[in-house]
Amino acid sequence: MQLNLGSEKATLGFHHRKAKVDENGKVIEHVCGPTRPCKAVTTAFIRFEDDECWIGNAWCSLDDQFSKERGRKIALARALQHSPDREWRKEVWSQYFHRFNL
Repeated sequence: MQLNLGSEKATLGFHHRKAKVDENGKVIEHVCGPTRPCKAVTTAFIRFEDDECWIGNAWCSLDDQFSKERGRKIALARALQHSPDREWRKEVWSQYFHRFNL
């Protein structure tokens, strides 16, 4: 998704990884490693024209229901913690929530 932020242009993207499960739904391989067991991770990235990249992650615990939309919101909020400009963050959220309006 392209972000138009005044004179700045950036790309917003997401990546989801889910754990491997057996036929009974039991997690057999975690995506976060043995020290932080989880069944899914969502990564948000904001890449700027100068190749700077802000990244945020959301981890879905073994007890949680995986939701791409919820993971995107949490990961995006964490990626936006890199920005000190409140108005800039508000504009990113506005464009994110209106991404399907044609």
